[in-house]
Amino acid sequence: RTQFEQDGYCIVRGLYSPTEVGAVRTRLEELYEGKHQYEWPNKHLQSFEPENLDTPGGNYRSGSLQNASVLENVFYAFTYNQKLVTAMELLLGGPVRRYTDQTIFKPGVLRANRSFYHQDSFYWRLKPKVCINAWIALDTVDDEAIALGFMAGSQETWKIVRHEEYW
Repeated sequence: RTQFEQDGYCIVRGLYSPTEVGAVRTRLEELYEGKHQYEWPNKHLQSFEPENLDTPGGNYRSGSLQNASVLENVFYAFTYNQKLVTAMELLLGGPVRRYTDQTIFKPGVLRANRSFYHQDSFYWRLKPKVCINAWIALDTVDDEAIALGFMAGSQETWKIVRHEEYW
């Protein structure tokens, strides 16, 4: 908790078992490949090319999921996992609630590329230190798919800290 309060982030390893991660990853791979029965447009699934139905599932390829926890049980169980809830409660010092959840399929199919600095409190317009974003890697984090970068202390202000641009 000390690191979280000082730096604005902390790393919790082993929060999910390989089985828990595997179930979510398998379903995400299926959704990415168009293996679903969701009509387009769908408020939960965004697509890179919704008109392209040339996927193994014969449906549009999903690019990300918004609020997946209300879409399917496998995502609900992952999002509301008691280990995650407990970790967040310990960090914030009291009860927590989910604001949103999202999954993003990074370029390179499901093999994620670099994720650059985020200052989500600024974009969400939530007061600093009253929210937690949990970045959970579903892939191996290595030289080809590195972890999310953190800018220690940036949670202390509403100002956007200068950082690299990637668009």
